[in-house]
Amino acid sequence: VLYWVCAYANNQTRIAHELGTEGPLNSPFFKALGLAQGAVLVMDSGAEVVRRMWCGFENVVIASQGKPLVLVTSLRWKATALAADPTPADIAKAKRSYIGFPAQQFHAARQSDFPGESLQAMLVTKLENAETALPEDRRMIS
Repeated sequence: VLYWVCAYANNQTRIAHELGTEGPLNSPFFKALGLAQGAVLVMDSGAEVVRRMWCGFENVVIASQGKPLVLVTSLRWKATALAADPTPADIAKAKRSYIGFPAQQFHAARQSDFPGESLQAMLVTKLENAETALPEDRRMIS
């Protein structure tokens, strides 16, 4: 399974050198993102990741390609993930269940632990207002 890990994608202090002059849609960065089968978005306590323009760009690309985006966090001292479909862990729990619950039931129970404030931050964030490290990043992404 190929998943996108943006932390290793680009040197943010040399973004023009990393992406070239033709913008992100014609870059190796974009091509590599296209090869990913999905993406994992790690949510921090302040949900800063959803306020970063490059992260938003990556999420829009993944969503427009119909690929899964899995949100993960360890807020409230408990690791949890939010995904559209049951994860391999949900399926494994269902197989081990003596009661015979379907994987969707484990999926729903796990997702109920995901912090609502993180989801709220995602819903109110506007990509056009997102932050960038450098002013030229905003021009490149817009």
